[in-house]
Amino acid sequence: MSATPCISNDARCPVSDCSIPIDLVIESSDGEHFGAHKKNLETFNTSFPTSSTTHAIRLSENQDVLALLLQFSHYQDHKEISGKGLDIVLDLATAADKYGNFFAGTAARDALNYMGREDPLNALRIIPYKAIHGDLREIDAMVRSTIDFQISTVLEAMKPYPDVFYTYVIYKERKEKWRINTSWMECVNIVNKIGRA
Repeated sequence: MSATPCISNDARCPVSDCSIPIDLVIESSDGEHFGAHKKNLETFNTSFPTSSTTHAIRLSENQDVLALLLQFSHYQDHKEISGKGLDIVLDLATAADKYGNFFAGTAARDALNYMGREDPLNALRIIPYKAIHGDLREIDAMVRSTIDFQISTVLEAMKPYPDVFYTYVIYKERKEKWRINTSWMECVNIVNKIGRA
């Protein structure tokens, strides 16, 4: 594919003032086309699929997430993203992990920490991501902020993550029933011991 200006037919770079020629078109899962730059993708992502084909590369991320990911694949000052909404930030965090974009990953994790502090319902959805990815920063505070929720509410949020749910239940029991000052890691260790028994 020959390099074209930063607007190519139906593909536009998501960075408004970008002057780098487009040499790759990426299609989101919902059909949006983005102009991209192979060199930037290789520089900012450890495992982004680039291709020598003249066809668009179709990815599983939606247009909101892909636009953010491509913005984080440019040399520019990146804005804080917590205002994008929890679903988009969680999906961006997952995409950043998948493609190895450390700038997007850091921004997403910072936004998740902020969003979890601001709203316990957000925290319920963020805890599984943090637990699965070993990001224990602020996880105890998030768990404590949700400790008064009914267990059915917690189960609904954590149903796809049974080990996280089991850990949460042990944390809740230790805190409420036994009045033990505990940590997420202590509860993870208990779940692991039970699993080996």
